[in-house]
Order: sequence, then structure tokens, then C-alpha cells
Amino acid sequence: PVVPAGQFAVIGNNYASAIDFTTIRDANIDQTFTVWDPKLVGAYGLGGYVTFSASTVPAWKPVPAGGSYVANVPNTAIQSGQAFVVYSTSGNGNITLKETSKLTGSSMVFRPIGNAAVSQSISTNLYAVNGSTINLADGNTVVFNDEFSNDIDNKDAIKLNNFGDNFGILRNSKTLIVEARKTIADSDTIFFNMKKVKKQNYRLEFETQNFASGMMAFMEDKFLHTSQIVNMSGTSNYDFSVTGDAASSAADRFIIVFKNTTPLPVNFTSISAVKKNNNIAVEWKVENEININSYEIEKSVEGINFTKMGNKVANGNLTAGAATYSWLDVQATAGDNYYRIKSISNRGSFEYSSIVKVAITKPGAGFTVYPNPVTDGNINLQINNLPAGIYTVRLLNNAGQVMIEKVITHISGNVINSIKPATTLVNGTYLLEINGSENKQTVIKVLVQ
Repeated sequence: PVVPAGQFAVIGNNYASAIDFTTIRDANIDQTFTVWDPKLVGAYGLGGYVTFSASTVPAWKPVPAGGSYVANVPNTAIQSGQAFVVYSTSGNGNITLKETSKLTGSSMVFRPIGNAAVSQSISTNLYAVNGSTINLADGNTVVFNDEFSNDIDNKDAIKLNNFGDNFGILRNSKTLIVEARKTIADSDTIFFNMKKVKKQNYRLEFETQNFASGMMAFMEDKFLHTSQIVNMSGTSNYDFSVTGDAASSAADRFIIVFKNTTPLPVNFTSISAVKKNNNIAVEWKVENEININSYEIEKSVEGINFTKMGNKVANGNLTAGAATYSWLDVQATAGDNYYRIKSISNRGSFEYSSIVKVAITKPGAGFTVYPNPVTDGNINLQINNLPAGIYTVRLLNNAGQVMIEKVITHISGNVINSIKPATTLVNGTYLLEINGSENKQTVIKVLVQ
């Protein structure tokens, strides 16, 4: 039979023997099929759909498992008389049942995709809990590998809705049961889609595979405003209840957010910006540059919303050495121009430098503390268009005690200097004294929050 593009089709195996799904589809049919499992009891006792996909790890494992199919045991067999559902994403596809598709006995044909061994995956099972009775109701799987796309294609599996409990994955306005996407980056999120649950107790079970150290996952419950760490090398559970409060059964109640806890090794030692004719030259220096892929130069006109303006490939310094980079802004705008540098690691993690500001139409000389109030404990002092020389900086508290004292050697242009206290500053108001050439003193009031 022909399966029209963008549609499901229900097909029955009319042979007296099992057939192998991988031998009956053409290239336009998604690498996925779904069957009805009456033993997938759930909260309603009606059964549920089980999906098999080439994208899972291992390939063709049941999602969810626990009814007629054993967890993590691959299956491409469609039994005699069994109906199965397929979907075509790319275009009109064909399913052709033929003699060579038959399987002998109970043999399983397992043809894993090439990237299965290196894929990371997280499977989520929804269980209905009634006293001491726990029944599998539904489930889904997300697989991560750089060979996949974050767009919905024939590597993903569109979910068929059960008559009762449904727990799918929301992606691009579609609900999936198997999602194949690129390798996890920091702050990646799985958005679950929960439907048709009833007032009772439930349990979520998370099973993870092949995740590297340094990556953590947090399951967030929007209804209870709680967060729980997901075990990245095994199984973890989360019990919850659906009550009379409509928010307890909200479709978007649960998400999983990934965080990379491996710190970036690179250290920004300085960032400066100097006006050159109608352009602005930005320079930054780093130390301990290890496993850094690139740097992005970001710009803002008000110091809040930044836009990527340029990119620099990292030198690939693997010996913990220092490096200096520069970039010329040939689109400098009238007024204030703010810059910051974003370092990006080989794993996709990122970190920002301090912010430096250059004023094109207001080149007045002086000192600026930015941001003020200070919120991260570090005081960034920007020297604007002052002559080269030695400047002494002191930070005093309300009692007149010297909290920080530092000598800065200023060359020229606009340069931001980070002043880091030896101990954490308590919240309050401080005075920053800057003494320069000709015994001129500038005092700036600094608020620490």
C-alpha cells in the first residue's frame, strides 16, 4: 500500500508468519513502526501503543517497554495477523509485504544504525500507581547524536495517542514518542506533553545511557515548583499526583533541563576597546586556553541586549598558555558601543568576559564603574580616554577602612580593569578612590548588592 506524505497508515500482516519490518519499507517510510499492546495496562486498563525506532539505543527497542515487550530487547518482527502503524515524513512511501520478508520461528532480525553505539539516550516511563499496584501507562525516548537533526524528520517517531494516559515529547508543535536530536549542549531542554491523565498517583521513571561525566539533568515540576536531579548513569524515579487542581494535569507540567557542570578552563585576563578613526578595535587576552573552540564578539548599544558581530577561531593552545585576540568593528555607531566576548568550548559550553564600553560622540575622559550596582563581587573600572600613567585605586567602606588597594598601569584608550576583592564584600555603599598623575583624585560611589 501507498502511505501519503505526512499521514499515518494502518497495515495488517496477512501472512501466517511474522515479517521483518526493515524489509518491507521504502526510503520514504520513516524508520519507525507502532503496534497496539493490550498488556500495557496503564491507569485505564485499556492497553497502549508501543513504538519501535531505528534511532533508539539499542535500535528497535520498545518504547515504552514492560507489557508484551522486554525493555531494551530489539524487535523488528510484526507477528501474524498483527496490525502496525507507519508514517511518511519525506514523501509518498510504500509498504510491500513479500515472501522474503517472512521470519522463521521466533528469530529476531536486528539491524542497528551505525551511530547507535555512541548515541546518548534518556527514556521516560509513566506508571499509574494504585496502592501497591504499579502499571506502565506510557513512555518515550530521546536520543542524542550529532548525526541527527533538531528538525523533525524520518528519524523521529510521531506519537499515536492512547485512549488513556499519554506522555510524549513536544517538539515544533508536534508530539513525538521517539525524538532523535543533536548531541546535548548546555541548557538543552526536553519538553514533555502529558495528556488524559486522571486524578490519582503516578510515577515517572528516567533511564539514561552513555552520558559523559560533567553533564547533569534536572527534572522540573512546574506545578509544585520543584526540581530533582536525574541519575545520568542509571535509573531514577519521581512520584507525583494529579488532583482536582487543573494545573496538576497541565500538558507542560514537566521538563528536563541539561546543564554542563564542567567549568571552562579559559580565563579572561583583560578586554579593551580603543577608538581608531571611525572604527573601534577590540582586544582581549586569555590564559589557560584549553579545549576552547572559538570566541564570539558581541555588541550592544545599551549594555543589555547583545548581538553577535564576529567570530574568532581559538588558537588551539593545549599547553595552558596565554593568547591575545583582536577584532575591528567597522560598524561603530554614534553614542555608546558596548562589547563582550563569548568563549565557546569544544563541548558547546560558553562563558562571557567583562563588558567594555566606547563612546563615539561622547569621548570625555574619566572613570566609570560598570555595572553599578555591583552584583557579582567584582568591580569593573573602565578608564576612558585618559593619558598613559600609573593610577592607584583604593576601595573604602563606610568606616573608612581600606578594603582593596591596587596599582594600575594604564597605556591608552578605553580599558576595563577587573578589581577582585580578597574576601567577599558585604552589601552596602563603598567609595572608590582613584589617584592619578598630577595628584588628581576621583571618587566614585559604588553600591554592592
